[in-house]
Amino acid sequence: MGIEKLAKRFYTPREVATFFGFAEGTLANLRCKRLGCKFYKRGRKVLYDREEFESWVKENPVLTISP
Repeated sequence: MGIEKLAKRFYTPREVATFFGFAEGTLANLRCKRLGCKFYKRGRKVLYDREEFESWVKENPVLTISP
């Protein structure tokens, strides 16, 4: 697997915040409480698998009442 594909598969918390609208602090709190999406650590670097994060978001909807 080339580095280009690897870079597109994993997101940093900053990229997740940009792409999905989460605050970086919210992601840090979820990691600390072990409530958020699965993440990977490489030294001090935190990474989220793109597909796993998208799946986690879809699995946790907020249901609303339609008019």
